[in-house]
Amino acid sequence: GRRDSGSCVFHSKPDGAATFYDPTVHRDGGFHYCINSERDQYGGFFCLEMDSDCRVVDYVKRLGGHPNDGCFEPSNAVRTRWNCNGGKTPWDTWVSCEEIERDEGGGYCWQVDPYGRREPQRIMSIGTGEWEAM
Repeated sequence: GRRDSGSCVFHSKPDGAATFYDPTVHRDGGFHYCINSERDQYGGFFCLEMDSDCRVVDYVKRLGGHPNDGCFEPSNAVRTRWNCNGGKTPWDTWVSCEEIERDEGGGYCWQVDPYGRREPQRIMSIGTGEWEAM
């Protein structure tokens, strides 16, 4: 369901992005435009839900972000940072990559559902790194 984005502030330092269309969600012909945020301490992945006339219907945080940014936040929220680029998968998820230097422990890549139907999943099989994109 839709959540009132209320005072959810648009994120800074946008980076990698993609559009997503699911006819079961976008019955009116709209789409999701989802964008990474490459902030150092509060990076993340955010989605604008657009209608068929490209008007913003909703804005939601799907991964990371600042805990006090006014966006809805699930109790099991995952904190990320330096979410540089990533990549859209063939099964319509996004892989959000943290570009954290190895001497700081490296970053992870996260598979994220742009519709929020599943929790973000850390991709363990590739380990940590200074990820630019997938």
